[in-house]
Amino acid sequence: MSRTTLNLLICPGIHPPDLTQSFLSQVQGQLRQPTNPANFNSAIFSWHVLPEHLPPYSPQQVSEYFEATLSREDKGNPVVWIAFSAGVVGAIATARTWQRQTPTPSGPTAACRTVALIAFDGWGVPLAGDFPIDRFSHDRFTAQTSEWPQQSAGRFYAEPAVEHLDLWRSPQTVKGLWHEPQPQSTQPHPSPIPAPMTAAEALATRLLQIYSDVQKTTPSVSL
Repeated sequence: MSRTTLNLLICPGIHPPDLTQSFLSQVQGQLRQPTNPANFNSAIFSWHVLPEHLPPYSPQQVSEYFEATLSREDKGNPVVWIAFSAGVVGAIATARTWQRQTPTPSGPTAACRTVALIAFDGWGVPLAGDFPIDRFSHDRFTAQTSEWPQQSAGRFYAEPAVEHLDLWRSPQTVKGLWHEPQPQSTQPHPSPIPAPMTAAEALATRLLQIYSDVQKTTPSVSL
């Protein structure tokens, strides 16, 4: 059976690049923890980071960079956007544009399908699309005032509150509450109790959930 690879497209904000390196190191370390499923392999994620010299709030430059960076093989795999602050602007606009395009065999974004967008402190950015949107916030107020126009699939906020940049710089030490995505159903169901964990733990949990969901909808291929 073949395994799907998820393209993780990272759109940082406007800040020193070492914050993003710290973020990636801590999240990737969390994904390698022995508590993850026994069949987990970090190779299921292909990481692509927008470089610091490009404005993360420019959809055109975000789109052009990732179109040029993704290999032909990558373009056949689903995409998860992970964006912070100003990077949320470029990420949501590019994701929505790509979803509206009609794929062609030779097109730059052929079959490059967004399956989720995870926004870190995208307060004030209207987030909506035909894919799940998860929000990570540096405090409860930001989380409570960001649920528009599309409700979050999963939601994390720091408790106690932290500084805006610390959410991206130090996800392994930012403690908070993770609200699990709820299965779609026509029947009412009780709201789950938020789970206490770090931002890195919540993100790793969500990425593995997304991967599992994608695998369930991917046809099996006999080797």
